[in-house]
Amino acid sequence: MLGSMDSWQQLSELGRRQVGVVALGQAVALGLSPRSVQRRVEAAGWQRLHRSVYALPGSTASYERSAMAAVLAIPTPALVAARSAARLWRISEARQWPIQLVVPAGRSTTRLRDVIIRRSTTLAAADRAFVDAIGVTAVPRTVCDLAACAGIGELTEAIAVAVQRRLIRLADVERRAAELGAFPGRARLRVALAELAKHGKTDSRLERDARRLLCREGLAPHPGIYPLVSDDGWLIAALDIAYVSEQVCLEVDGMGWHASPREQSQDHARDNEIKAHDWLPMHIGAAELLAHPQRFVRQLREVLALRRGHARRRIEAFAPNTSPMLQQGG
Repeated sequence: MLGSMDSWQQLSELGRRQVGVVALGQAVALGLSPRSVQRRVEAAGWQRLHRSVYALPGSTASYERSAMAAVLAIPTPALVAARSAARLWRISEARQWPIQLVVPAGRSTTRLRDVIIRRSTTLAAADRAFVDAIGVTAVPRTVCDLAACAGIGELTEAIAVAVQRRLIRLADVERRAAELGAFPGRARLRVALAELAKHGKTDSRLERDARRLLCREGLAPHPGIYPLVSDDGWLIAALDIAYVSEQVCLEVDGMGWHASPREQSQDHARDNEIKAHDWLPMHIGAAELLAHPQRFVRQLREVLALRRGHARRRIEAFAPNTSPMLQQGG
């Protein structure tokens, strides 16, 4: 009895890690019989998502849960791919596309409702990654697959966001594309990479909109991404929109990427590092940029006025005292 209780506890913990989803095969591997699982399904009200795949009571319906269920329902190793992978990586806007999976060529699959399954002869070990516990194509492979089904605007935006979030470099995508050779969307991907590589910028659409707004208002920032470097030469942060003289930087938070606890923690740590080097970070969200742009412009204008010449004054404050008296030894 104790062993059985331990098995149920292990299954519950596994489900918690898997976005509230478990498979019958996982329960059996933990020592539970199919009959006991079926009784628990009926008694506890587990929700059947696919054959032998269940959502545990209390789990919340979400795209992530649907993706996890689809992966568990396939009898061969499967990865969330293309637009679905881009959504899980949070580099593409949240749209209700069917779940897209990829499996190695020659492997058997199961037909699933609202799931698109594609076989690939080029799926490599390096293409496998995880978002939490969900098996998903690595970001470079995700971008290459996205090129086959996304327009140039969506593709360019996804790559820009991935670079900004430091998930990839443009060179990572170029290298994986070269390894794959000819594939659908290769020409589109080449155009997107060339556009982003121009002038070394990877601004997102929201940042381009913010830059245009600021330039119209006479608040043109530094022309590109500004590298904030420590005194000993370490890169502290690549600032998307910067006012160097005032030591003010602007972060445009788009597509809900900054809503999760993990993203918020990363943002706070980055802000603290920026502040420690006497820069002032300001944030504007997509909703505010669209609904109240003039309010933010007014706030930014006031901050810039207060910090005008801040960088020069700081240098002067920390420069060695070279007054004539000291030079004469007085």
